[in-house]
Amino acid sequence: MSSTAIIQMIQSYEDLATIDSIMDALKVRKTELKNDKRLEAVKQRTLIKEERKAERKENPAPKKESVPWYRNFQKWSKTAAGPDKEELEAIGGLRKWQSSEWKKLTKEQKEDPTADWNFNVVETPEIEVEA
Repeated sequence: MSSTAIIQMIQSYEDLATIDSIMDALKVRKTELKNDKRLEAVKQRTLIKEERKAERKENPAPKKESVPWYRNFQKWSKTAAGPDKEELEAIGGLRKWQSSEWKKLTKEQKEDPTADWNFNVVETPEIEVEA
């Protein structure tokens, strides 16, 4: 419909007021529909999250097997048998030293039950180390 046809349809100011109120009502309805759609999407996402949560609760992921070798190595490195202060200062701290030294070892060396860090860890006194 052309603009001239619309103008011809409008006979008075009352028609303009009616058209404005209709347009306002259409805008309000459009906003309501958008909000309803958003609300439905939120409800759907919430439902999916709850289903996943219930599924994880029923079928929990298997827990990883605890590997004590690195923890033993960390404890051992804090004892007098571990690095001295000069070594720690040169490399940048205890954590960096532990990480770099652990990476140098092979899997067999890490898991070796006769390794220094895998026994007598508690018996050796700890030294003060600045991290």
